[in-house]
Amino acid sequence: MRAGLSAALPVLTALPLLRYVRGKGAPLMLALLVGITALPIWSAWNTFADLRDGPQAGTSSPVAAKVYLLHTERQLKP
Repeated sequence: MRAGLSAALPVLTALPLLRYVRGKGAPLMLALLVGITALPIWSAWNTFADLRDGPQAGTSSPVAAKVYLLHTERQLKP
């Protein structure tokens, strides 16, 4: 859910603002729009990597193997 909201929502809210990017300041406006839209996507980059790689099994305890996410370092409960 975090990955979807951090990517889809900023892009969907930035698309209507593209119509105002024109004139002499268009390069600066476009750079700001793309840069500010990319911030939430960048903050969830490790979540995207966890979705791609999947959970990993830890072998620190032979009794109860821990399952965790490698990139965000979150432990999954069984």
